[in-house]
Parts: sequence; C-alpha cells; structure tokens
Amino acid sequence: MIRSYINILIMLFFSWSVYAVCQGDALLPLTAGMVIIVSILARLRSTDRFTTFEKIPLSVVIILSYLAGMFWRIFVPAPENANSPFLDFTSTLQSASIFFGTLIALRPFTQKNIYRLTFCAWLTVPISMNVPFSENMLFTFAAFAFVSLSIVIINTMNRPSEKKHLFTYAKDYILFAILLTTLTTILFLGIAWSIVVREQAFFGLMGNYIMPRHYTNFLNISPTLNLINPGVSAFDRRPVTEVSLPKGRNAYLKMQVFDEYHNGTWTEPKTITKTILPVALSPDQPIGKIMMFVPLKDLVPAPGGITAVRSIHYLRSQDEIIYADGPQNTRILEFSLSSQSDPVFLSPDQYRKYTALPPLIADDLRKIARSITQDDGNALSKASQMVAYFHHHFTYSLDVSFTADNKGLIKMLNEQRPAYCTYFASALTLLLRAQGIPARVAAGFLTTEQTNVKDNTFLARVNNAHAWTEALLPSYDIEHGQTTMHWQTFDATPPAFNNALNKHSAAYYLERILEHLWLGILRFKATLENMDKDLLRVYVILLLLGAMVFINRQRIIPALKGWLHAQRRTKKISHEAPDYLKTLYGRYEHYLKEAFGEVRQSADTDTDVITRIKQSGKTDKATIAHIETFINAFHAARFGTGSIEQLNSILKELELTTP
Repeated sequence: MIRSYINILIMLFFSWSVYAVCQGDALLPLTAGMVIIVSILARLRSTDRFTTFEKIPLSVVIILSYLAGMFWRIFVPAPENANSPFLDFTSTLQSASIFFGTLIALRPFTQKNIYRLTFCAWLTVPISMNVPFSENMLFTFAAFAFVSLSIVIINTMNRPSEKKHLFTYAKDYILFAILLTTLTTILFLGIAWSIVVREQAFFGLMGNYIMPRHYTNFLNISPTLNLINPGVSAFDRRPVTEVSLPKGRNAYLKMQVFDEYHNGTWTEPKTITKTILPVALSPDQPIGKIMMFVPLKDLVPAPGGITAVRSIHYLRSQDEIIYADGPQNTRILEFSLSSQSDPVFLSPDQYRKYTALPPLIADDLRKIARSITQDDGNALSKASQMVAYFHHHFTYSLDVSFTADNKGLIKMLNEQRPAYCTYFASALTLLLRAQGIPARVAAGFLTTEQTNVKDNTFLARVNNAHAWTEALLPSYDIEHGQTTMHWQTFDATPPAFNNALNKHSAAYYLERILEHLWLGILRFKATLENMDKDLLRVYVILLLLGAMVFINRQRIIPALKGWLHAQRRTKKISHEAPDYLKTLYGRYEHYLKEAFGEVRQSADTDTDVITRIKQSGKTDKATIAHIETFINAFHAARFGTGSIEQLNSILKELELTTP
C-alpha cells in the first residue's frame, strides 16, 4: 500500500508541474508538495493525528477546495493568454484541484484515497492546458505522460513468487515498459505537436464560439483611421455586441467620427464635448437594449439618437457617440431612442473643416464629382446619385492592389478598382465635399444579422466592423415644424459576396445549433459580468455553504435539533428557577425549625442563623458544614453560577438527617 501511495504521489507532483508551467504559478504546487512531504515524514512516527482528516466528509473537502481555489486566484490570476468558456471558473478549478489533492493526501493510506489522488492528477493536467503550447509545456506534458505510464506498468505487473521465473519477469517487464512507454510518449508528443501546429486554426475555430481572446486591427481603438487592409479582422466572426432596436431602425452602431484627411489617414476631432446622459428613460420614446460581450475601452457601439441610459456614468458626445465614464463595468444597457438626431449648426470654421479637400487631388475630386452628379443642384439628390454610382460601378474586395494614399484613391475612382469600406467611405466623403456638402467618415459596426426578429435584435461580430459617410443635409423636423440640418448616413460600400453555407445542408443546421449554444453562453456570461462582483462572490460562497449543509443534512439536522432542545430546556429552567429556588429555601427553613427549633427572623442573615445553631450545641460540626454547603450552593444557583439539581440534592441529604 505504501509503495502504491508513493507512486501515485509522484504522478500527482508531475501533474502539478504541468499546472505550474502552463499557469505560471509555481508557488501553490511547491507549497502543497512541501505539506505532503512533511505529512509523510510525520506519519513515520505516528498516524493517529491524521485520522481527523478522514472524518471530514468528501463533499466538504470539495467545497473547501473550491473556496480556497477561488481566494487563491484573487492573488494569482490566470495568464492573459488563457482561454476558456468561463475563465474565472476554470482558473478557480485549476487551483482547487491542487488544494483537493493536498487534503486527500493528508488522509490515511487507503485504496479509495489512491483512486481519488489518481483522478486529481489526471484532472489537473487537461484543465491546466488552456494556454497556447510552448516548448517547456511540451516537455512537462511528455514527462507527466512517461511517469504516469511507468506507474501503471509498475502497479499492474506482479512479481512471481518462484525464483526461476524472475529472469523472465524482469525481461518482460523491461521490454513491456520500454515498448509501451516509448509508443505512448510518441503518441502524446505527436498529439501535442499537432496541437502546436494547428493552434491558430484550432483557436480560430473555437474563437467563433465560446473563447473570445484579443480583438484585432479595427477594434484596436485609435484616434486615426488609415486606408489599410483590415487583416484577420475581416474573417473574425466572434461576437462583440448585440443590440435590440425599435422596428424600422437600422443597425449602424457608431463608435467614432473622423473629420480631417491627410494622404490616406483620417483623424478624430481634437476636442470632443461630452454631456452626462440622464438615467431616467423617456416614457414617450421607444426603448432599446445593448448587450456587450467584450468592453471596447470607454466606447459603446450604439445607434444614433440615444437620449437616456438606465445606468450611471455614461456620456454622449456632440456627435452622438456613447462613452463610459471610466472602466466599463456594465455590460447590459437599456436606452431610450429619439426618432431624429440632434440638429447641427456649423460655424464658418467648422464648415470649412467639413468641406476641406487635399490640395493635390482637389481638382480631380471636383471633376469626378461633377461627372457623377451632372450638376444636380439638390444636395440630397447628389449624395444619393453618388451612392448609386458606387453600388453599380464598383465591387467589394479586400484584395487592393493600389497604394493607400491620395494617388491610390484617385486611381481607384478613375479605374473603378475593387476596394473595401474605408476606401469607399473616404471616396464618398471627399466627393461630397467637392460638391460643397459638409461630410465626414464614421466608423463602428454595420450588421444586418438578426438573432431575434420579434425584438428586432441584431448581432455585431468583429468582421461587421465598418466605415461609412455622414453628410450634413437639411431635413424637415415634424415636431417643431421647421427645416434643420442633421448628419445623415450614406454608405457607398457595395454588398460583399456572400459565401454562406447552403441553407438546406446539414452543415448549415449544425452551424445554427452551435451558434445558438455559443450565443446563449455569451449572454449568460455578460449577465454575470454585469452583476456586482462582490455581491456575486457572496452568492457563490452562500451557495457552496448551502450545498455543504444539504449534502451533510443527515448529520447536521439531528445535531441542530439536539442543540435547540437543550436551548429550550435551559430557557425553561431559567424561567422556572426563581420560583423553584424560593420553594427550596422554604424547605430549608422548615428543616431548621424541625431539626433545631430555629425560626429565621426577617432581620436575620443566614450567617446569624448558623451561628445560633453552633452556640446551641444541638448538632455536630459535620451537619453545620453541610448547612453551610447548602447556603453557598443556594447563592450560586441564585446568581446563575450553580446547579439547581445540585442544590436540591444537598437539601435532600439535610432533610434525611432531621431528628
């Protein structure tokens, strides 16, 4: 038994080394290992002191291990590159498995505890490897596989009792060990290396479902927008946010606006004025909801026209962009939405800024704009004609073969080259400016993917990141009965080719099932993260304590009933004590009268009465001592430090001595 136990502990220590390398936390396994080694040395002297750990129910050990793992991860968080559907739960479980193994190892040597330690070792390894593999991780994993298989071989091959078979046993043992260990190690290494080779593809696939990691390129919020390829963001299907809008509203979720252009680069306004949003939603305006699956700094992808948010610390800029006042702790926002954006009044300097053109290509832009609009005097008609021109004469493509600068933009317009959204938004904005129409570039998300038709809910993914044009045009304000200027959305980007799966194929239905599961997990996670973290931690602890009580109810309930019964009995005695003490003292006075003819006067103390009995010589010293014992016991019971039962017993003995 001892040999098997030591073998399993060796395997357990190797599994903890996998945790240490993968999670970057060597302190916990080293501390746990030292505790186990010290306990083994202590058992060489005596095993009695370790029987206490066996009395702790297994359910209590599991819950205590999880709570310890939770608190440990507060001080030693998971690595930044760790991936998991519920990272907090997984990281807690990783450290909890080490606490669990330590507590089980402190129990007495039994076959059940050996099985539990084996399970703990094999549990720690897979849940700890939720980070991209490195050379050290591969080596540690291979070492664990080698040691584990060697221990299996040692524990399954029995040594023969006859000496003549020892040579055959040794030969078979060595050959079997070398063969099995080599083949299995090669297998594990092959699997591990294949994971390394396919790590990007694997995490890319899983990232589409339940493991968002670092959002790239377009979502790295920057004060500039460059005409560059969006890179892997264009193929990244991970969800960013989900928004429910009133019927008829489009799904342009704005995050930034850019007003100055310099040779392929747009720049945000240098000064952004923000005002605090009211927290009381407008009763006469439609309501919408935003659920963010990942925070994007202080920005909230949101539709224009938001007038109030049911949450504190949210601001709105003059360009109707929503900001969080500090770190985004809230992931679910309810908002009221106006039917029309705020009117805009430009100063002469602002008008010049929104109609400015790059000097080197200004003439080319005016020439191209005139050829498209054919000198139509209506600004709205000009903007619509330009959008139609792009949609009919251009195609969408990420494969751009020209430079991302002024010359490249003119080359794209003259030769009708394929391009993507930032090129089209830039081109339309500059062409509108060439016609004297104030315009700017807006960026955020455009999504038409509905996840709930009834609630008009749209899903925004990473690859829905988009850029479009906002032009300042007049519109009639029905509410005030006048014409005012508003920023209006125009999108020159032609529709991209849709390479979705056949809607009647099995693969399509499987994708839909996985998609619903993944979105359900993300919504649940966003709901949890939207809750108060300290309050959530309290709920988790209370839930675990409740589970502990429920599992051990057969032990706890009888003990609780016994305690309540004892409390009721004590309370009953405490209520009855004054009257009962009075009765006992009355019996004592009756005893004095019968035995010694002594009647206690109202002015007499107990000492006075005892003194007169001593002086009368009617009794011996033993009886006097007994009477004094009763008086002392009476006063002790009177002030709650003595037992009434003991007082009654002393009085009975006195009464028996009555002549």
